Amino acid sequence: MLMAARRRCLEIALADARAGDILVFRWRDGVPTKHGGILTGPDTMIHAYDGTGKVREGNFAEVWRKSIAGVFGGYP
Repeated sequence: MLMAARRRCLEIALADARAGDILVFRWRDGVPTKHGGILTGPDTMIHAYDGTGKVREGNFAEVWRKSIAGVFGGYP
């Protein structure tokens, strides 16, 4: 997932991210990235919640920030 995003999207720093940018997560160092979300505000994102089959907007909490493997966006 991360390699595909890097081939197709512009990688940016989290500090430069804004609503609409793509977030890619990994749960631990050394494991593949398997989760993504879309930033909707400085402290919110939408993503599919594991096991629920639902997409929801939720808090972009510290636990998510620590799991970021890449941030993509940077459009004009």
